[in-house]
Amino acid sequence: MAFFETSQRDTRRYSITICLAVFAVLSCLFLVACQSDSTVVGSNEARSPDGNWKAITRTISYGGPGTAAIQTVVYLQPTTGATSPVEILLFNQNAPSIDLSMNWLTPAHLEVTYRKPAEVDFQAIKCSGIEISLKNLSGFKGNGFPNLSQ
Repeated sequence: MAFFETSQRDTRRYSITICLAVFAVLSCLFLVACQSDSTVVGSNEARSPDGNWKAITRTISYGGPGTAAIQTVVYLQPTTGATSPVEILLFNQNAPSIDLSMNWLTPAHLEVTYRKPAEVDFQAIKCSGIEISLKNLSGFKGNGFPNLSQ
């Protein structure tokens, strides 16, 4: 009878060890598969005429199953001090570039122009006293993504 009890304990320990090993391997695979696969594919900067502000663009390509996207973000940041940039525009697009340009009309007015189709997901019209205007020269006027195959 002692032999049977020892055998049951060993079987239970072995089963628990196998379950923990499988869980550890699956956890590692999950973490590796879910890593953010992003690449900065473009960036630009434009300083205000008085030199107090800078507008920064960053185009990022995200990859992965079900998460692939290309986004362009425009930030506004003072040139002095250790402040983080503030997001003022966010575009979703199908192409690596939307031919975006930034032009400071005055020290307090930034004009952003894009010439290729994109969806505007976020738009601030004023930030820290800086007016932000947006010009769409792409010809795309609808909601959602344009059909680029035409």
